[in-house]
Amino acid sequence: MASCPHSMDGSADCFCPATVLMRLQICLTARKRLQERISSLEDNLNHKKSLLESHKFDARTYDDALKKCIEDRAALAAKCARMENDMMKLTMPCEELAKTEASTFANESKRLRHVKLEKKLGQTDGSMSTEQLKNSNKEKEMIASASIQLDNLRENL
Repeated sequence: MASCPHSMDGSADCFCPATVLMRLQICLTARKRLQERISSLEDNLNHKKSLLESHKFDARTYDDALKKCIEDRAALAAKCARMENDMMKLTMPCEELAKTEASTFANESKRLRHVKLEKKLGQTDGSMSTEQLKNSNKEKEMIASASIQLDNLRENL
């Protein structure tokens, strides 16, 4: 240990003014460094707080947008389901009508074939009344109309 030049007995230099001043200077320098470090840490903390607030705001914004997107998708899915149901309701009668028309057309075609065969074979009564002729013509018109409707339905399906 160094002894203080002003010390008389050469003992420890605890109370020597030069030593006290030197220690005070060291403490003041250390204190200044600590204050600078504290200031730096506080600045860093404030910056991190502002970043955190910014991220929280962004998260709330994204959360709201995500909720809206989910709601929009759910609404769109519900609309699609309603439209599918409506389409099913609309196409089922068309399919049933097409089947009915097809069977009616087939039955009428068979009946006409039989009538033609009977005429060829000469098995029909040659004295058809005018009323029967009118009915026969109406039936032919109905068959032609049903045939056209059936073709139209098949094209639409």
